Amino acid sequence: MPLQASGDTKPHSPESPDAAGHDDDRLLLLPEVAEMMRTSEDSLRWLRHQGRAPFLFRLGRRVVAYRSEVRAYIEQQRAADRASA
Repeated sequence: MPLQASGDTKPHSPESPDAAGHDDDRLLLLPEVAEMMRTSEDSLRWLRHQGRAPFLFRLGRRVVAYRSEVRAYIEQQRAADRASA
């Protein structure tokens, strides 16, 4: 649990509004996302470069994603596929 600068044990409030919805969500590293999506890391990097993988973001030097956002993306792709069939 992060500490405030004053030294008390209250956790920091989320820095951004997006962070609030991910309190219990797990961050996945790029190799874990690639395994979950059954694709290569290079393919995910390319999708991110094209702006087609908005769930991926930089955290320091690493590219990560929240598990729930990856699942939502997979479901979105599945729904789009069903709609086009």
